[in-house]
Amino acid sequence: MEEYCFPDGNTPTTGGSTADCNAWDPGDSISGSGYAYSIDYGFAYNLWTDAAALLQCDTATVDYYQGTGFKVESASSGDFLYLIGLRNGDILVEVNGYSLATPADAALAYADLWLDQGEQYYKMELERNSSPITLEWQLVAMKP
Repeated sequence: MEEYCFPDGNTPTTGGSTADCNAWDPGDSISGSGYAYSIDYGFAYNLWTDAAALLQCDTATVDYYQGTGFKVESASSGDFLYLIGLRNGDILVEVNGYSLATPADAALAYADLWLDQGEQYYKMELERNSSPITLEWQLVAMKP
């Protein structure tokens, strides 16, 4: 798996802390099925500020797929990516109208949607078995 950095070149996407994988249970923070899911906002916030648990405890990976987007690999039933509807071989091509054709595109989408706009609704366009699929995620307050 390649490691990518944000455009500043200094912040690796793999995080720096060590996760407690015994406490990692993304299923408690996700509901939905098919093509529409709700994700607990607090869980998402913690995940985006420190992705150590995702990177160290899940088997699923998302790797750059040259010129097309990012490809999901090794996702199993308890993994975060699987629980939000992504499957092995899915190629992520667009989120909320932002292209994901390059790592720089993905970094721009993250910066604009999450950091600048505080977006809570995400619509992911992807290819599954050469067919277009749309998944939708809503960030909601699920836990008190």
